[in-house]
Amino acid sequence: MSDNRPGYIYDPEWADERTRLAALERLNDPATIKHLEATGVGPGWRCLEVGGGGGSITRWLSQRVGRNGSVVATDLDTRFLDEIEADNLEVRRHDILEDDLESTAFDLVHSRFLLEHLPRYREALGKMVTALKPGGWLVVEDVDFASAIFGDPEQRPGVPAESIAVGVELTSRMMLMASARGIQPELGRRLPELFVEAGLTDVKAEGYTSWIWGGSEDSEVARLSLQHMTKLAVQAGLLTEEDRARYLRLVTDPEMGSFSPLRFGAWGRKP
Repeated sequence: MSDNRPGYIYDPEWADERTRLAALERLNDPATIKHLEATGVGPGWRCLEVGGGGGSITRWLSQRVGRNGSVVATDLDTRFLDEIEADNLEVRRHDILEDDLESTAFDLVHSRFLLEHLPRYREALGKMVTALKPGGWLVVEDVDFASAIFGDPEQRPGVPAESIAVGVELTSRMMLMASARGIQPELGRRLPELFVEAGLTDVKAEGYTSWIWGGSEDSEVARLSLQHMTKLAVQAGLLTEEDRARYLRLVTDPEMGSFSPLRFGAWGRKP
C-alpha cells in the first residue's frame, strides 16, 4: 500500500522496495544491534518496533527476547513483516501518528529512519515514550542527510573536480525537495536534545558513517533510494532529467566515492 502523506518519500509498492530495504538492513543492522544491546535487552523483555520495514531487526528482537518475551512490530505496510515466523511476534498495520498505542506496556521501543519522514515527529516520539514502562528504553535512529561528503578535489586527483561539484550541488537540491515535502533532513543530529525534551534520562548517542564506492554492494542503498527521490525532484522542478541521469551515474561510478550521510542512534530511559 502506498503512503501518500507529506513527508514519506518511498512507495511501498515500488518493485525495488524489497531490494532497497534489504540493502539498507545489510548496511545498518550491525550499528542498530549495537545500540539495542546497549539497553541490555534480553530474555523476557516486551518490545515494540515502530516501522519494522523489511523485518531484520524484528527477527533479531524476537530471537533475543525468547519464548518468555514478546515483540510487537508495526508498519503501514506489513507484507514483509508478515513473512516472519515467530511465536512471540505480533504484527500490526499501524500508523504511529493516527492510531492508538498502549501506555506503559513495553520494556523497549525502537524505530529506525522513521521520525525524519514525519512532519509531526515530536508527536510520534511522545507516543513512543508513553508506550514505555517506567525504566524502559527508547532507541531511535535517524539520518543527517546534509552531512554527505564527496571529498576534496585536491586530494582526489583521479576524479574530475566537476564530478564532485555536481554531487554537492545536486545533493543540495535534493535537500530542498525533502524539506518541501515535510522531511527533517538533519533530524538525526537532534535526537539527544529531543530525548531530553521528552523527559528521558541516561541519554546517550553516537553517529557513524561509511566510505562508499560507486557501484559497490554498499552503494545499492543510495542507488535505489536516489532512483526514486530524484524522480520526485524532477517532478518538483528541482532537477532536470539530465541532472537526474548525471546524479545516478555518480552513484554507480567505481571511481567515485563519498562518505555516507551520518546515521545517528540515540537511546534513553524513561524515569
